[in-house]
Amino acid sequence: MAARTVDETLRWWSPVNSMARQAVVDVELRGKSIKAGDAVLLAYMSANRDEEEWGDDADIWNVERAASNHLAFGFAEHYCIGAHLAKREATVLVREMANRWKGIELVAPPVRRNSALMTTFDTLQLRFTS
Repeated sequence: MAARTVDETLRWWSPVNSMARQAVVDVELRGKSIKAGDAVLLAYMSANRDEEEWGDDADIWNVERAASNHLAFGFAEHYCIGAHLAKREATVLVREMANRWKGIELVAPPVRRNSALMTTFDTLQLRFTS
């Protein structure tokens, strides 16, 4: 369950918001033409919430979902080289936290970082309950 929780969290709250690229060949994507040389913005959060891929409840965080094919770490030759280690570390952390504490409480309102690139917090105060 810890591994599914990590994958679903990465799908639902992608750490990287987007990446800009330039098309190198003409392509048609979902009825839209993209010409070689066009600027393209890869919106990972949007892809990870695509209803065609994830269903009508794509905006809902659901740890029962099999979400291992998310794009939180990119794809193809742009796939994060450390993704497997990061997912393993997070899975061990979630498992150990579940074994040690019964719950987590938010102590103060979170302060999100104002960033077009990353999804993170400047401040996130939590209390673990036993």
